[in-house]
Amino acid sequence: MGYAQALEAAGAKVLDTKYAGSYQGTWGSIVEYNGKKGLVTGAFGSCSGCDAFQAKFGWGCDFYKRDDKFLQDGDEITEEQYNEGISQYYQRLADFGKSYLHVIQDKWDVENQLANLSKDEDDWYDHEQRELLAWAKDLL
Repeated sequence: MGYAQALEAAGAKVLDTKYAGSYQGTWGSIVEYNGKKGLVTGAFGSCSGCDAFQAKFGWGCDFYKRDDKFLQDGDEITEEQYNEGISQYYQRLADFGKSYLHVIQDKWDVENQLANLSKDEDDWYDHEQRELLAWAKDLL
C-alpha cells in the first residue's frame, strides 16, 4: 500500500505516479477525481518520522489470510474480526487519500509553477520539483 492506493481508496482514478528524490522528496500522481484531471502531490520520506503514510499505516495492512486462516499481526482471529479490521483499514486509507485530493493542479497550475522555479541547476529542491512538474505537464 502507499499514496496511490490511498488516492484510489478515496475514489480517485490514478493514471500514473512519480517519486522525485531519493530517500525523501516529493511524490505526485496524475488523477481523475470528481470530473477533474490533474496532479496531486505530497512529500515522502524513508521512515515513520518523516513519511506521512508510514506514520499512519506502518508497512501496510495488519490483516491477512493464509491457509484459510484469518490473521492480524500473525495472530489468528475470527472471520468477523478480520472483515471488521479490513473495513476499518480501508476507511482509514480512504480518509487519508481524501486529504490529498482537496487540491488538484491542472496543466496551467503545473506550467505556472515550472515557469517560477529557480533557474539555478544546483538548487536541489527546485531540481526535484522541476523533474516532477515536467513529468506531470507531459501527462496533462
